[in-house]
Amino acid sequence: MMKTKHRDLPLRMALIGLCAVAMVLGLGLGGSVSAFTGHQGKTVQMDTAAEDKAQATEEKVKAASLIEQAPIVVDINRRYYKFYGQPSETVVGGFLERSQLTNNWNGGRDKLVEAGVYFGAGLTQNFMSNVSGGIDTGSLGTGSLDLWLNLDTAQLTNALWPGGNIFLHGERRWNSGIQQDVGSAIPPVFDDTMPDPLNDNTFYLSEYYLVQALSPKLSVWIGQMNGAGLVDGNAFANSEKYQFMNTALVDNPAVGAFAPYTAFNAAAVYMPNPQNVLIGAVMDGNGKVDQTVFDTYSTDETVFVASYAWLPEFKGLPGRYQLLGAFTNKDYPDYALDNRLELLRVLSGVNVTNDKTNNYLALGTFDQYLYVKDKERMVGWGLFARFAWDPEDRNVIDQFYSFGVGGRGCLIPGRDFDFWGLGWAGTHISGDLRDDLALMNVEVDSMEHVIEGFYNIALTPAVHLTLDVQYIIN
Repeated sequence: MMKTKHRDLPLRMALIGLCAVAMVLGLGLGGSVSAFTGHQGKTVQMDTAAEDKAQATEEKVKAASLIEQAPIVVDINRRYYKFYGQPSETVVGGFLERSQLTNNWNGGRDKLVEAGVYFGAGLTQNFMSNVSGGIDTGSLGTGSLDLWLNLDTAQLTNALWPGGNIFLHGERRWNSGIQQDVGSAIPPVFDDTMPDPLNDNTFYLSEYYLVQALSPKLSVWIGQMNGAGLVDGNAFANSEKYQFMNTALVDNPAVGAFAPYTAFNAAAVYMPNPQNVLIGAVMDGNGKVDQTVFDTYSTDETVFVASYAWLPEFKGLPGRYQLLGAFTNKDYPDYALDNRLELLRVLSGVNVTNDKTNNYLALGTFDQYLYVKDKERMVGWGLFARFAWDPEDRNVIDQFYSFGVGGRGCLIPGRDFDFWGLGWAGTHISGDLRDDLALMNVEVDSMEHVIEGFYNIALTPAVHLTLDVQYIIN
């Protein structure tokens, strides 16, 4: 399997024009003030005072900016390791050096960032082939387009609205993927499942929410979002764009039965110190990517989430160890399953009725660096693992496990922009469901295994090519 990615397409140029006009007007006004002083010494004093005031305002805005103080928020928003305006990753230059494909738009993009507007885009094209086994062999191409916009409220309002980040995410995909040829329970390409696994060629505004810091230790997240970034993030197995491709090695597939891909969330994140994070959230258990909370929410379809993350450093090597518990009061007419895995029902050919109320989930995720070459850009490698458990009498997937090794750079000298990984994932299908299917003469294995290895080659810092191989046992 191969996939190519191009980051940051030349969009929203109208915004640049508006910003450029505002910049010219501001310079003209500044020139008029100096010209009317009529005395060179006074002009110098006024210029110095203006510079001091501008510097003080800049420092005030920077201190109030959530993106400046906690850029990891953007990483969680976008599930991508870099964005334009991030000092450690942003490079302006020739085609082979620039960090973003469209560079800085003749300086217009820098002006947008100064104003608190962080735009990004990504194009992903997948070319896949089922070379042996499964239902059928053959090749297929799929792809997706992502548009991201972060608005830093402190920068937009000159610190009148401190600590806010408004995030918008629009996306579409094309073609339906290779899962029907492979015949696997878990989609071999996670990118093919979003935003809607059963409806391609449609553009959705899938996420729109606010992150607001109430203090240096407490923030709230509210709006339509994919909450997996908060509770199931992982340094080495978290993004289909530059890491693993198989769904089971990008996300925990048990989560989706409780938390739809995007749903209305109200979450609080409390960080008493840099090593400990507490998260509590309430979520619409019936969220849909093409509907708002006003269309989908019901008090008897609510999900409650509590999570604790420990973020230690062992001799300068960072790690993340996170546990989560979830409860929902939903009624289930059949066995619960992530809507992105609905093809599993289609492949089995039946839809087993199973009238249950309430559901529970326990999961964990961890990653630990074992070597770091460059801490600013997190060039290094380490280990990762995930697990999940939920009741087998009401869930299609009642257990899940994965582990592996991954990193950035370190394998080939001089290739610090490359990513790589090797992992295993095991998805256990409910014994109760298998018993019910057996009565209908449908046989399903108890466990699906996938072993995946990938190497993501940075053709340039902005254009990547992933070579991927998977061996699926079911």
